[in-house]
Amino acid sequence: MEIALGIRTKKPEHKGLELSLINEVENSRGVQIGILGNIAKESRGVQVGAGNIAKESRGVQVGAGNITDELSCGVQIGLVNNPKESRGAQIGLVNITDESNYGVQAGFINGTNESKGVQIGAYNHTDRLYGFQGGIVNYCGGESRGAQLGVLNLRSGVPWYALAIPVIAIRKKIKKS
Repeated sequence: MEIALGIRTKKPEHKGLELSLINEVENSRGVQIGILGNIAKESRGVQVGAGNIAKESRGVQVGAGNITDELSCGVQIGLVNNPKESRGAQIGLVNITDESNYGVQAGFINGTNESKGVQIGAYNHTDRLYGFQGGIVNYCGGESRGAQLGVLNLRSGVPWYALAIPVIAIRKKIKKS
């Protein structure tokens, strides 16, 4: 185990604790605490800082902004969370997953291309829902299956009378003719 302290730490590999203004490492196995932020190609552990960036994160990211270029497998807690793919939980003001979310998005605004899990927030948006949305306004695309609970539940690719349904909407996959 190692402990690294400084203004800025930059190295290929880290195991243990890093504490500085900015931490930059290829592979992190442990805890990164960067007052301004943390950067890691691969993070397996905990990143705490104003901003956290990882190509792949397996663990916990806590900060104002958390960005993962590929897979986030674990928990992201922040004002803005933005992984390419999430397998776990996102808790924040804005949670946007570029591709797929397998797990929970809990925030004011939640968005993803594909949701296989739960979205809880004021506004929830997914092109393909396979799970549950709970919020004030929920949107899902025509390829969706699941349930929506909200003031207004929207869905594309359906007849005009099913575009907007208040309170509870049960979504079944539309059969293509």
